[in-house]
Amino acid sequence: MVDAPVQMERELAVLRQAAGSVSPRDLEPLLAAAGAALPEGQLPNALEYTAGELRLRGITLTDEEHTAMVTRLQTAGYGARMDDGSLSLRAETTP
Repeated sequence: MVDAPVQMERELAVLRQAAGSVSPRDLEPLLAAAGAALPEGQLPNALEYTAGELRLRGITLTDEEHTAMVTRLQTAGYGARMDDGSLSLRAETTP
């Protein structure tokens, strides 16, 4: 065994996929987390999903909205960063 945690996570992902289960890094949980954390009325004009990361484009937040959103996402186990009008969202932990 070279890296036990990485190998275990990889095997869990294979088992989840075989069972039809989703992980926090899949599109649906990321969309649900974003929808629950974004302020009302904030709708992206485009989205991209690649390798466990969701990017929502066209999001503009005040400092207060940004802070509240990041707090809600961290509580749910997700990390987020704003970059040039885009919100990038990624699972920080895996069950």
